[in-house]
Amino acid sequence: MNREQNGPIFVMGTRRIEALTDGVFAIAMTLLIFGVDIPIECLRNR
Repeated sequence: MNREQNGPIFVMGTRRIEALTDGVFAIAMTLLIFGVDIPIECLRNR
């Protein structure tokens, strides 16, 4: 039995993995930014 008889083997390219990690990183950074509080003193001094 060779692989051609069993059908194609799914191989995920590196571009898809990079896109996935970029998306996860973007979501994580967004959630971190939402957790940042700006002190009121900084806004009053402007």
